[in-house]
Amino acid sequence: MTTRLPNLGALQAFEAAARHASFARAAAELGVTAAAVSHRVRDLERQLGRMLFERLNRAVRLTPEGRALAAALGDGFARIRAGVDECRGRSQALALNVVPSLAAKWLVPRLDRFTAREPAVAVTVTATEALSAPGSRDAAVAIRFGAGPYPGLDDQILFPLILTPVCTPALAGRLKRPEDLAAMVLLHDTPRQVVMPGWPEWLALAGLAGRVDGQRGPRFSAGSLTIEGALAGQGVALGIGPFVIDDIVAGRLVAPFPIVLRDHSLAYRLLCRPGGSDPAVARFASWIRDEAAVTNAVIVERLDHGRDGDAAPKPRQTRRSSARLSGTKPSNGFVRKAADQ
Repeated sequence: MTTRLPNLGALQAFEAAARHASFARAAAELGVTAAAVSHRVRDLERQLGRMLFERLNRAVRLTPEGRALAAALGDGFARIRAGVDECRGRSQALALNVVPSLAAKWLVPRLDRFTAREPAVAVTVTATEALSAPGSRDAAVAIRFGAGPYPGLDDQILFPLILTPVCTPALAGRLKRPEDLAAMVLLHDTPRQVVMPGWPEWLALAGLAGRVDGQRGPRFSAGSLTIEGALAGQGVALGIGPFVIDDIVAGRLVAPFPIVLRDHSLAYRLLCRPGGSDPAVARFASWIRDEAAVTNAVIVERLDHGRDGDAAPKPRQTRRSSARLSGTKPSNGFVRKAADQ
């Protein structure tokens, strides 16, 4: 027997209220009053015989049944909107929530390739440290830096963390050995929400612990700013692979020493709602995985060509194969929280 569906208007009101966690914001989106949204949600609850929201003082919160229904309806309405837009020949909106440094140094310079491949998808990039829930209108897709897991999300590694010194060709001419860093200005990242290796760990890997001061030098709150300092000839930065590879290929930066430091617990990660029901999200995810694979191959070719190792205190290991940069998830557990870099 075919199940009779509840009123579509009630389902739409509930889906909007669940997404916004607010009857008032849902009402503004739908062009009705908050009272009308509340009435439709009450009607839906009566039809289903289940409470979908907890009514709190000036707030609403989904019940477990409400969360399950909201997830299913969110995917369903996204597919309906995408289908209607395709039928009308309109652009499909795709909101990306991306950590600022990766957006500036890697994603935006490549985004025209996605536009050329998918001209019907209108992309909006929000570069922010604040993580909006992937699958919402504010962030259909998110890219974060840190360690997982992200329960309930499709979590794929784009770039494992690797670091190596970079500087302008002019400064590289003064760096014959790693010991020569003692006479150079060292540029530092100081991310606010994540613990990650830096100059002290790289110097220890290079056998220079206690011989070169890894704490001196100016500090920047984002990796992209540190790389801009290096491009301006202000010193030597410890460059993150995807941030520096384009400048290295173009000859604006040089990696003077074939010593790469890794932290396998940290990575740039692509986060989407599971299921792949939104065609625009699926196409973007496919494209960005392809682009990341190409970039990782260039990183292996240009940077991963000599001594390397894991972040201290792990012992230095022998050279690894390029598969360690292929985007597969490391086997060890992730324990750190996500943050911007």
